Amino acid sequence: MLKRTLVSKWTPWGFALRVRRYVRHPSEIQLALAIGYFICRLPRQLRKQHLRQFLAGSRACRRRAGGDLPASKERVARLRDAWLALPWLQARNTCY
Repeated sequence: MLKRTLVSKWTPWGFALRVRRYVRHPSEIQLALAIGYFICRLPRQLRKQHLRQFLAGSRACRRRAGGDLPASKERVARLRDAWLALPWLQARNTCY
């Protein structure tokens, strides 16, 4: 039997419950915002410049020192999936 929740997913409480599934630590909020910004600006940036230029610029960007590589990859994938689950960004779920 399907269980119905009383909280709509678009209410502030419903939003908080959904975000809690993806953001597990307060320090991940900044990373989640950076990933969302990257996903939103990428199509326009690729229309303006060649892929080789974009990749060279991405390689030259400053990066934080990482710890555990598998845990870092899982965190980035989890936060990326949070953005790509949004209805207006589902079409961009290609190769991120």
